[in-house]
Amino acid sequence: MSPAILFADVTELGNPTAHNAYGALVKVPTEGFHILIAGTSCVDFSNLNKSKKGLDDKGESGRTWRGVSSIFLFPSFPFLFLLLDATFG
Repeated sequence: MSPAILFADVTELGNPTAHNAYGALVKVPTEGFHILIAGTSCVDFSNLNKSKKGLDDKGESGRTWRGVSSIFLFPSFPFLFLLLDATFG
């Protein structure tokens, strides 16, 4: 069974519409939102990166983290489970 909507970028979920995994702009549901899975880019934290970025820097990982944390400012977001993956090292 595939998900009804698979969003491409967690940082867009605070908006009324967001891009799905296929690039279409769709309405962000306000109910029936069961699982939120997000992950930060390992490039920002990689030991192979000579210009590492932390969560407070303007990298992709910090942008993702701020996007996930901003969702908690909207108590109407009815997800039941959050899985956040981050790779360090």
